[in-house]
Amino acid sequence: MNAGIRLLTESWFTINDISNTLLMELKKGDQMFTTLTTFQKFWILVTSLIIGYYASTVTLNWFFPRSSLNVVGVGKVSVVPEKVSFIVSRVNSGSDVVRMLNEGEAGIKSLINTTRSIAGTDAEIKKSFYRTVPPSGTQTLYQVVNAFSVTANQVDKINELIKSLYLEGATTVSNVSFESSNKSLTEQQARELAVKDAKAQAQRIAKAAGKRLGKLISINDDNSSATSTIGTDSQSGAALSLDEIEIVKKVSVVYEVW
Repeated sequence: MNAGIRLLTESWFTINDISNTLLMELKKGDQMFTTLTTFQKFWILVTSLIIGYYASTVTLNWFFPRSSLNVVGVGKVSVVPEKVSFIVSRVNSGSDVVRMLNEGEAGIKSLINTTRSIAGTDAEIKKSFYRTVPPSGTQTLYQVVNAFSVTANQVDKINELIKSLYLEGATTVSNVSFESSNKSLTEQQARELAVKDAKAQAQRIAKAAGKRLGKLISINDDNSSATSTIGTDSQSGAALSLDEIEIVKKVSVVYEVW
C-alpha cells in the first residue's frame, strides 16, 4: 500500500514538474509566447494530456489489477418448422451379387416413388450413397447398400412417410432434421440472445466476486448450424411432435474485470 501511495505521489510530482517547466518556458516573455504557432500550442497540450493519461493508467493498474472472465452465453428461439430433411437407406444381402444389385436398384426406386407420393413432387431427392460389399471373414453374403437424401416441405406428413418407407423395405430413416425457412434470421435472433445471456452471467459472476465488469475483450460464435434434429433408425413408429422446434446458438465471451 505504501509503495502504491509513493508511486501515485511520484507520478503527480512528475506531471507537476513537466507542467511547471512548460509554463516557465512559455512565461519567459510575451514575445516568445506570441511567436508560438497554434499547432505548437496544440502539440504541447496533447503531449501533456498523453503523459497525464499514461501516469494515471499506471497508477490505477497498480491499485486495481485487472483480469479476464470467460463465459458462454446460450440463446434459444422457438419457431414453427417449415422444412424437413432426412436420409433413407436400404441394404440387400445375398449370395448372388447380380441379383442383389438388381434388387437394390428396384428397391431404392420404389422407396423414391413412395417418398414422392407422400412428400410431394416438389420434394428434393438426391442419391447420396452406393456401395457393394463382398463376402469377408464371418460375412458370407454380398451386401448392396443404397441411400438417398430428402428435403421436403410437407412437415406434417413426416410420420406417415417414415412408416411407409419402413413398410416398403427401408433399412434406416435417419438424420431427420427440421428447419425454419428463414434460417439466417432465426439464427441471428438466437445469437443476439446468447450475447445478452453471456453479459448477464458475467455481471452476476463479477458482482459475486466483488469485482466490476469492464470492457468486452473478445467474442466467438460456435459457428454451428442451429437446427432441431430428431434421429430414428428403428421401426418403432413413434410419433414426432412438430408444433415447434428450438433453435439454439452459443457464444463464448471474454470480459475484463477489476
